[in-house]
Amino acid sequence: MNKIDICKSILQSIKDYVSSEDCLATHRFPNHFIRNRKLSLPQVVNYLLYSSKASMYQNLASIIDDFGTDVFPDVSKQAVSKARQGIKPDLFQALFNLSTDTFYSNIDQRKTWNGYHIFAVDGSKFQLPTSQSNFDEYGKMFSNHHHERVWSMALASMIYDVLDDYIVHASLNPYLASERPVARKHLEVLRALD
Repeated sequence: MNKIDICKSILQSIKDYVSSEDCLATHRFPNHFIRNRKLSLPQVVNYLLYSSKASMYQNLASIIDDFGTDVFPDVSKQAVSKARQGIKPDLFQALFNLSTDTFYSNIDQRKTWNGYHIFAVDGSKFQLPTSQSNFDEYGKMFSNHHHERVWSMALASMIYDVLDDYIVHASLNPYLASERPVARKHLEVLRALD
């Protein structure tokens, strides 16, 4: 299967999963997406995957122009923002894992260098938006000179299949996490993928 067909297969598997009852039950917060509303979970996920760095208003206008109101309803940006808050973040980890599984199960022949698969691991630290949930998950950072100023930072890490040009696994960790244990988790994912 060529890479375009694999991409189509990945998109179809994501579409099928997001439209399933299992996805709805697993990845929505309680009391969200339970009534027949204008925006369904698949429509909100489509919006999030379709969006660019443009403003929410521009993204809404673009998705409606490109797909029409029968695919994506004409709603306010407040409605999209509120619906987005009903989705658990682990949905996107599940979609990423689904895309990786689909990619490797459909690739005809893996590329090798002298019989070896080549992977690269890289990590980067960056500042997160200031919020209580980020403080709870990633910890607080303090300034030596201004103790009242607090922020949160994280360590992002990923493992990349160099020859097949694919990100195999990625994770977001507390800022003070060591890159070595994070890299070991990446290796566990590689073993699971065989």
